[in-house]
Amino acid sequence: MTTKAEVRNRVLRLLGDPQGAQYEVSLLDDALASALIAVCKWVPKTQNTALAGDNSKLEFDLPANLYRITAVLDSSNDFFLPQTNLTPGISPGVGKASNNQITGNDWIEYPEGHITFANAPSGSITVYYGAIWKYPTEDNEALETPSFLLTAITYSRK
Repeated sequence: MTTKAEVRNRVLRLLGDPQGAQYEVSLLDDALASALIAVCKWVPKTQNTALAGDNSKLEFDLPANLYRITAVLDSSNDFFLPQTNLTPGISPGVGKASNNQITGNDWIEYPEGHITFANAPSGSITVYYGAIWKYPTEDNEALETPSFLLTAITYSRK
């Protein structure tokens, strides 16, 4: 696995400053943090979280590392819930699922950092999501990204 220090040294070589005399370490660390977020559009870290429905709560907190929700499973009946379809004349919770049956529930990522259901879930809900890659804090700490992302992280301009 590639460490934070190895990525920094690789970037310094690409910038023509292998000794690190021209660029501050903090600037290079900021660039690495930005690159880890930038690659999420194509390759987010796959994660999931469980929510406990109690038949009364509509809104649940989402994890802080969430980049985007990919699927929501109602574990009590093994049914994937559709995302709310914001269409005039269609009320949330009564949209058609892919099997053309009324689902009775759907979800929206709103407000920021939360998931809200049209109807309070009564059982366990599993939210599958793409997450932001963890930023290594120590120089000898390895990046958790797949090795094929090293080039994209190194060359990222964000």
